[in-house]
Amino acid sequence: MDSDTLRKIQLTELYILDHVSKFCIEHDIKYFLIGGTLLGAVRHQGFIPWDDDIDIGMLRDDYEKFCKLFGTRQREFILQNCRTENMFHLNYTKIRLNETLYITRPSKRLNIKENGIWIDVFPFDNAKNNKGIFLYLRRSFLLFLLKLRRIKIGFENPQHKIKKSLLNIIIILLKPLPLKCIDSMYEQVSKLISNNSNYLTNFSGRYGLKKSTFKREAIGSLTKARFENDYYYVPSDYHTYLSDVYGSYLELPPLNKRKPHHEIVDIDLGKYKHIKLTKKGFRFDSN
Repeated sequence: MDSDTLRKIQLTELYILDHVSKFCIEHDIKYFLIGGTLLGAVRHQGFIPWDDDIDIGMLRDDYEKFCKLFGTRQREFILQNCRTENMFHLNYTKIRLNETLYITRPSKRLNIKENGIWIDVFPFDNAKNNKGIFLYLRRSFLLFLLKLRRIKIGFENPQHKIKKSLLNIIIILLKPLPLKCIDSMYEQVSKLISNNSNYLTNFSGRYGLKKSTFKREAIGSLTKARFENDYYYVPSDYHTYLSDVYGSYLELPPLNKRKPHHEIVDIDLGKYKHIKLTKKGFRFDSN
């Protein structure tokens, strides 16, 4: 991917974030930048130069409120998760931009209806601590349920003969089990712990259980940080969050690791291919 295309992707994602942020503020929904987006805000005051996505988090109650109020379509935007689309293979939500196309290699395997450019919205659930057998078993069961969903929609396709045989047996056994039942179990297990817990965890996190579970005070209170040309909400104790996830987060990674996360198969930014960021906001003309 050339730098010009990457920058247009970043600005288009920023356009989605800007709308989501304004929607959340209007409806009293708390959100916060997480992952590489938060790291970019703190270290670069914007995107990490080679980053190609935006991640935000919400506590479970805010996440549910957001999904309910935002709806499946919001003018230009589409809310997508396993509730809105059976073939969706993830356990969090994407906000996609209508009339765009952004297909990565994993998603090419599925017949997903909406494939516009996106930002990710992750729910943070309550946890009693950041270690221990109960948290491990809880997460393991959730991963098992997610794998079941992926098997039923045809996303899991192991090449090894033994694994393939086991998969066929599992598919036969799972055939009577509706996706809604799997999704409902996932939701109930996610919300097992009450709101007065000391920790919060992102069961969808890509960094492992320990790096996805934080003390409530580390991310429960919010402040604002600059990201590109505006200010967005971040955890007040972003230092603890970033240190837990990345270690010495102000240090740049080696050159061979400075590359985008996603392998793009097909992309069409539509009218957003001319997107520009100005002091007054976004422009979409080619001049």
